[in-house]
Amino acid sequence: MLNFKLYSLVFFIFLKLGSFASGGSDSLYKLLKSKLNDTTLIDIYNELCWPVYSFSNTDSALKYGDKAIRLSTKINDQKRLAIACRRMGIAYINRADHQQALFYQNKSYDICKSIGYKKGMASALNNISVIYLNISDLKKAIDYSLRSQKLQEEIKDSTILFESYYNTGLLFKGINDYEKALIYYRKAFKVASLEKQNAKMGFALSGIGTVVKQKQKYDSAQYFYETAFNYFEKERNIQGVTEILTNLGSLFIERKDIPVNVAAKASLKYYFKALEALEAYDNNLIKSNVLGNVADSYFRLKKYDSAEYYGKKTIELATLSNNQGELVFIYSILSATYEKIGDYKQSLYYLNKHNALKDIVYNDDKQKEILQKQLQFDFDKKLLADSLQQVEEKKISSTKIELANSKLKQEKYLVYSLIIGIVFIITFMFFLYNRFRAIKEKNFIIEEQKHQVTQQKEIIEEKQKEIVASLKYAKRIQKTLLVKDNELTQYLKEHFVLFKPKDIVSGDFYWTAKKDGLFFVACCDCTGHGVPGAFMSLLSIGFLTEAINEKNILEPNKIFDHVRKRLIESISQDGGQDGMDGILLCIDSGSGSITYAAANNAPVLVKEKSITHLPADKMPVGLGVRNENFKLYSFNKNDADTIYLYTDGYADQFGGGKGKKFKYKQLDELLLSLSSTPPDEQAQTLEQRFEEWKGNLEQVDDVCVIGIKL
Repeated sequence: MLNFKLYSLVFFIFLKLGSFASGGSDSLYKLLKSKLNDTTLIDIYNELCWPVYSFSNTDSALKYGDKAIRLSTKINDQKRLAIACRRMGIAYINRADHQQALFYQNKSYDICKSIGYKKGMASALNNISVIYLNISDLKKAIDYSLRSQKLQEEIKDSTILFESYYNTGLLFKGINDYEKALIYYRKAFKVASLEKQNAKMGFALSGIGTVVKQKQKYDSAQYFYETAFNYFEKERNIQGVTEILTNLGSLFIERKDIPVNVAAKASLKYYFKALEALEAYDNNLIKSNVLGNVADSYFRLKKYDSAEYYGKKTIELATLSNNQGELVFIYSILSATYEKIGDYKQSLYYLNKHNALKDIVYNDDKQKEILQKQLQFDFDKKLLADSLQQVEEKKISSTKIELANSKLKQEKYLVYSLIIGIVFIITFMFFLYNRFRAIKEKNFIIEEQKHQVTQQKEIIEEKQKEIVASLKYAKRIQKTLLVKDNELTQYLKEHFVLFKPKDIVSGDFYWTAKKDGLFFVACCDCTGHGVPGAFMSLLSIGFLTEAINEKNILEPNKIFDHVRKRLIESISQDGGQDGMDGILLCIDSGSGSITYAAANNAPVLVKEKSITHLPADKMPVGLGVRNENFKLYSFNKNDADTIYLYTDGYADQFGGGKGKKFKYKQLDELLLSLSSTPPDEQAQTLEQRFEEWKGNLEQVDDVCVIGIKL
């Protein structure tokens, strides 16, 4: 049986697989301003159509492709006209306009055939195969792929032979024939290695990784994916980076040795990185595939509201791009989601849509036809001569037999027709009976499941009450260790603290201490959030207190050195990189001078309507890549200055109209605009803006923002 998801991230592979750097387009634009002959001008138009704009800006690609077609037609340059039509078709592939894409690819093939240009014929056939792959017509996809492969082997042109091998490997992966898929991916990698094409090698390795993943060799799959990622980074190939990020996310989902919730959270990080990489591109086909994965991960996390939200966005983009394979998958996810939240009417609605479309897109007959095509191709050259001779002999023999037995055949056809008709009627009646019985059984199962869900819901609600009560008590314990408001007010006349834990307890914390005329303020983000993060914060607070009150360490950088040493001794003996990022200020109440230490997070200073990120050490307070001593920093201040300390929770929150991150730039602009207002108003505005941005989405991390008027 075929996979419900057949990724259509392949159409850009079967061309040149170049990166889309802006430098290439700039030089082409300079050439356009020069005085050029017609053939050179056509070549530039074709380059701007593809690869410069084909994936990133299809409107511009179509504009330059049309210019190339018009000028080639005008001077009757058939070869350049064929190339222009093929590249115009590629632009329509990336726009998911399959009808127009087929028109231009077929036109390119016809022109190449008329002038005997076999390489162009092979490329057009391969692109037609991609179009049918994208609309899940696998029979036609492999038919055109094999025709292209025959031509390429005939002309011995390795530049496009890679495209056909990779395409065929992808098709066999789609029908779960992983052994054949692996053979073609290895062929593709060998051709790419001979050409020393990094991006091509990356796509071949990505395919090999996917096959290895299906064999549950997860470490090997991750190795192939990461190796492929390095190749794509060298070429700055956004398409390849997107595919690998998506594959890495799927790898975590399929791992059997990782808890489901941990795997789903890890996969979401990769999927959202893939969506960020796709922000500048208008490719609904790929975006719908990634969004479908996001919906699936939220379903596994039992975040059914988020699963529903991203599921509907997937349907919207998959419908625009006619991505039927993705629609089959997302209908299944939404059916299961609505079942979990008790909306059985919607669950049944999407289940019916899933089954109906699945029967259209995937069936056993297609799989058999594809395998028959491959068998035919394997033995085609060996049997060709004998087959032609046998056909001629059979024609002569058949003619004699038909003349002698014409009347007998007519009688047989009549009998066979009657038998077939009776069998069809019986089969149809049997189908109707089974369908009715299946529907009746499903209704009974749904009612039984509904009863079980109600019972389980009551048990879960009771357990949840117990867990929440325990967490609230833990929150009271944690709160006693955080700084008291009166202590802050005593040393900081104008200030505010915005503290919003993601869960009841927090991995972020703010803390103060005073010793020998010095006042310390810390804003820190420990590894994790919730209960694990809370344990880390309690441990870190204890070591900060120990450094100042017991060890009499008064320099912020040396305090961080001590805390790092204690954390490594306590929790990192097995190599685990747990710790915290944070800022520790030291205010001398006598001289008014300020020194600080900063681990990964940097203080932000607002001075005279401008904002500055102060220096920070790029390493955590804990076991990390770097193990240098923390530096001691200081800065000059005026009475009108404001300093802000914050963790990454506010900037990393997803929301807004498109579900994007808030980001640090927007946070800094907001703080700058609020710096002249009273602290209480700043805190209120920051919290209101955060809630508006988050909307109905889940808070992703703990939030801590501190503002101090100096």
